[in-house]
Amino acid sequence: MEKESKYITKTYRDQVASVLSECFSHDYMDVSEFERRHDLLNHASTKDDLDKLIIDAPQDIIKNIITTVPVQNHSIKRFKRNSESHFCIMGSQIIKGDKLKAQKTSDITIMGESTFDLRGIELPLTPVNIDLVNVMGKITIIVPHTTEVDIQVANILGSTSDKTLPQRQKDGGKIIVQGICVMGEITVMAKN
Repeated sequence: MEKESKYITKTYRDQVASVLSECFSHDYMDVSEFERRHDLLNHASTKDDLDKLIIDAPQDIIKNIITTVPVQNHSIKRFKRNSESHFCIMGSQIIKGDKLKAQKTSDITIMGESTFDLRGIELPLTPVNIDLVNVMGKITIIVPHTTEVDIQVANILGSTSDKTLPQRQKDGGKIIVQGICVMGEITVMAKN
């Protein structure tokens, strides 16, 4: 029977890291074991992977640190492909979060308007990459307030604006926006 993988929230991963640190500071493990488990923590992709790292930790340490629901309610199979592409030439398109089917999305917009509305979905812990080519068009990316955004866009007579809040929480996934904008506009904004 195949077990279902679940996305791990950043908060839960951080709490497991705190449990490991507390165990190390109280001499429940030596340096090499702490480093080994911390490496496994960084590569864990399921709640079970993380739970195995603290299975032998004292319950009082776990109860003092683990306070949140550990798993978001979406399985990894949401992203069915490694990549997908969207094209918009002299038109408009709206791609809602439920239409996003890949960890890496590419969009080419030429003299058109593309909107990516990523509200209403829970992003995985690993970053979602959005690669853009915008020529004389407008691209808008709408993310939840809890999403971390990294924008790496080269502008040639164009503009890119980050209208997300700098003090946003960083436990709602990460989106990396990269590409080129020629005589166009790319805007990333946070909305509820």
